[in-house]
Amino acid sequence: MLFAAGSYDVLNLPLDARSLALNNTTSAYDDPFMHNNPAAISMHSSGMSYSYLYLPANIHLGKIHHINNNNKRVRAIKFSLLNYGTIIDSETEEKSYAFDALLEMGYKKELKNIISVGISGGYLFSSITGFNSQLLFSKIGARSRFFRKRLGIGFSLENMGILLKSYT
Repeated sequence: MLFAAGSYDVLNLPLDARSLALNNTTSAYDDPFMHNNPAAISMHSSGMSYSYLYLPANIHLGKIHHINNNNKRVRAIKFSLLNYGTIIDSETEEKSYAFDALLEMGYKKELKNIISVGISGGYLFSSITGFNSQLLFSKIGARSRFFRKRLGIGFSLENMGILLKSYT
């Protein structure tokens, strides 16, 4: 939810099999992709990944993710498209469509190999039967690992945002 303005499912749905198995939570261990806590992105990740989920009710979720790793910094870019499919009005038989498109960029830095900090921000465009909504959102997180990196703790503030345009 965004300041109780409404729910945008693409912000909360798991985007791949790992986050689906973790019930859309994240761990303090290294994560090869950008999920809930941007500070948990692995410092060894780089390259592209693609993900596609086919959900019940003919809902399609696709994601393209790119990570660039240099020195002690990681930059990540993610594009997601959640297509709810065709909506048919039972009275008029008119067809309409609903989808959410999300673009997110993240940045992570390790400080003295003790603590990681990360921030990400993004833009979401949502369309439901011709009504459109737009918002900017951000996530910030920190993570630390102890005992030769066997125990970790992290926290994050997620989906803080500004509603640019509401549906109505």
